[in-house]
Amino acid sequence: MQSCNSTDKPIVERDVQTIREELEKMIVKNPSIKISELNTEIQLWIKNNYGQRKHGTTQQNPMNLFLLKRSLFYYHYQENHLKHHSGKKQKVHPDHFIQVNCKAYSVPHAYVGKNSMGKGNWKFVYVLLQRSAKKQHLHQMASDKQT
Repeated sequence: MQSCNSTDKPIVERDVQTIREELEKMIVKNPSIKISELNTEIQLWIKNNYGQRKHGTTQQNPMNLFLLKRSLFYYHYQENHLKHHSGKKQKVHPDHFIQVNCKAYSVPHAYVGKNSMGKGNWKFVYVLLQRSAKKQHLHQMASDKQT
């Protein structure tokens, strides 16, 4: 977040300060703790303790709210995107890309100029050539190219 005056120090979210304080407590309790162990401990603390506290403004549990919104998003995303991946035949463009649902996906050089088909689901897009998958990409949320 930015402050009103450009010379002021930016406002830091309370989460950053709280997590820093908890890290300092963990280090004081166990000064010989390794960074990997500290990382695991703080992740567990965030998930089991900090994420379970009620938010001061919304009076809701942040972790449960996040999980609910995420599951609703994926359900909505699956419902809306599965029907768009019918997989039409197209030639692999000389720049090594094909389009699936208005997004570009790369194809190996050996298949340039050959007929291909892009099929997918909410998570993956598969480039099919000669009825077998030759390349797999994560489904893009944005409109940039996937290589």
